[in-house]
Amino acid sequence: MSVSGSQATQALASLLRDPARWALAPARASEVAKHVLRFWDEHVAVFVIDATDQLIARSKVFVEIATAMWAKSSDEKTLEAWLDEALIYTDSDGAIGLAADLDNRTVTALLDLGDRNRPHISLLVAELADRGIVTLEPEEQGRTLAQLATGIAAISEGNPPVVRARRTPPEPREPAANSADADPWPFVEAACQLVLSSDARAQRAELIAHAELDERAALIAAALCVLTDTNTDKQRLDPAAVQTVMAALNIAMPTRPDAVATRRRRFTIVSREPLAPGLDRVALAAARRLDELPEHAGKRAALIAHYSAAEIATRIATFLEHAGVDTEIGESFSGIRETARYWLDTHRRNRTALLDDLSAFAPPPTQPLPVDGLWSLADLGSFLKVTHYDDRSDSSAGQTGSAAIRRDALAAIADAYGLDKTAIAQQARYIRAVGAAEGERAEMAEWFVAATDALDEPSLSDDLNAVLTSDQLLLLLSRLDSGPDWISWASANVLANVSNPPWNSEDIFEKGMSNRPRNRAILLYLVAIVTAAEKGQELLARAAAAESADYRIAARIAAQAEGMDPDSSITDALRRDPDLSVRPPETRHDTASATHWSCASCRTTNDLDAEDCASCASGSRPDK
Repeated sequence: MSVSGSQATQALASLLRDPARWALAPARASEVAKHVLRFWDEHVAVFVIDATDQLIARSKVFVEIATAMWAKSSDEKTLEAWLDEALIYTDSDGAIGLAADLDNRTVTALLDLGDRNRPHISLLVAELADRGIVTLEPEEQGRTLAQLATGIAAISEGNPPVVRARRTPPEPREPAANSADADPWPFVEAACQLVLSSDARAQRAELIAHAELDERAALIAAALCVLTDTNTDKQRLDPAAVQTVMAALNIAMPTRPDAVATRRRRFTIVSREPLAPGLDRVALAAARRLDELPEHAGKRAALIAHYSAAEIATRIATFLEHAGVDTEIGESFSGIRETARYWLDTHRRNRTALLDDLSAFAPPPTQPLPVDGLWSLADLGSFLKVTHYDDRSDSSAGQTGSAAIRRDALAAIADAYGLDKTAIAQQARYIRAVGAAEGERAEMAEWFVAATDALDEPSLSDDLNAVLTSDQLLLLLSRLDSGPDWISWASANVLANVSNPPWNSEDIFEKGMSNRPRNRAILLYLVAIVTAAEKGQELLARAAAAESADYRIAARIAAQAEGMDPDSSITDALRRDPDLSVRPPETRHDTASATHWSCASCRTTNDLDAEDCASCASGSRPDK
């Protein structure tokens, strides 16, 4: 349900008037409510009020916090009704976790719902306990184990429980009866990692026995139980426990998958075998107790980490590195860290260059910035949003060419959206200062705050000719063929909305671009068509009929502009273009009327069956 700014102001005023709360006079309450709303909107930016007066959260985490606080104040019936609906999707797990941390009633309500033949809910309860968000009382431990056992029994009977999924696809996925994908292991693993009393451990042993695990899974389950119980009891591993853990760590690793190039930009993974389920969890728990295990345990945990998902692999590696264990295992993994390091170094250089460019928008302030002005870095975040900086594969600050020209172009883009350049400069300078004082990790933390995707994207000014000078517009026009792609695309977004351009659109349309990258040619021709005013439809028709695929792709995009292709005739024709490269992705699969594809790199025409361009080393057929 959406809430308007006016409704929010009225609700705040009502709260401030409440004799049991603030007891303000009506007029004073209304005035204070406006100031409170303005503070959270403009200064802290927890939410924003858009042009239609709708209140929109800037980040999902703010919604989750508010939802959890609301749940804490709700009665049991309302709380259970909310959980009943929220549990359909995993998207709600963040809010449910926060609510459970604030209020013990949440776990009770979850278990009550799980008792209604919904054992999959117990997986979430076990996860909350494993993460330390909740501590289960003995009675809650028994109920959780009972529900996990119900899930295992349902799978063995051919009636697997619901598999929770994200809101996309929009419906929860229910596996078919006797589905080969149904696996009792998630229920077993959840039980193995629960902190349990001695009585509950006997119940857990019965659960594992009824799961009828194979030998490998049984070894992993035994190791997880030993590691969990030893940690719960604050004891060291005894010889029998060490033997159990090592038996799991010594399980054979999967065969290494081979990547076979099927074309220049496509690889097929063959002989792929997954890591034994739960083995990564054994390695993580063992990595914390290396002083109690044989010397080679660390190497085994490191090897397992290389086959694990990124999140848990990073956690394992962190513990191993603190223990002095070399996490580089064999030649097959020797390049992984170097590749990651190269990517991080490139990202660091690009980020530094961009922040330096943005810092140049305004001189440093003579007075220290107010703390609330740097809480969410919303102005810098808005700039990143409108330029789609992190969405571009070459999101570099464009360190080639003139820094002055680059910075003037970025300033023009900010002006086009009405952004506060002084605030952007201050926030960029602040992030750089944090990095200089506290190191790379602290700078990255501030950067991620700024880069948090706002739910509401700033809009272009209604009259760009009034906010941008002709020199600024011509500078952005020059960026279509110079500098990094992300600045070119951001410039095109602005230029395509100029009503009175200081250039001759027909001259731009005639410019030869065959020796330039196709994406730059498309941007230039697109801007020429949509800014040609009364000649726009003429240029569109010429582009759609042109021999060059560059023109036809630009025409396909330009035809989507309002009023350009009223009967959709051009759009329909280009969706069936003989050149597969001209078509939009959703129509490329229908190759009945396609005869060829043109290389985006060298423009060579290739047979439809050819995967890679015959005339250059980089071109490949667009995916169908």
